[in-house]
Amino acid sequence: ISTAGNAIFVTAFTMIIPMLPWLLLSSLRFQAEMGLLLGMVLFLNMIGALVFLPSGVLIFKPKALVSEAYGESSGETRPVNHPGEQAGLTS
Repeated sequence: ISTAGNAIFVTAFTMIIPMLPWLLLSSLRFQAEMGLLLGMVLFLNMIGALVFLPSGVLIFKPKALVSEAYGESSGETRPVNHPGEQAGLTS
């Protein structure tokens, strides 16, 4: 999670910057407003991915993400299934 922030930032601004000519150079007001709104939505999505997603992981600690990072183990062991055991082909 610590290195994903740079990728999120670069990707978001790579998508937001092309909206600026649409906003600034469009002669139609509707297109300019849609460029502004789309840029705002992309920016808010970036903020959500940078702030709310990591904080949600820290607060809720989903087992799929957190258990390995903190070295937690459930202590359960699974039996090893050898080929043919499920079909009843063991000798």
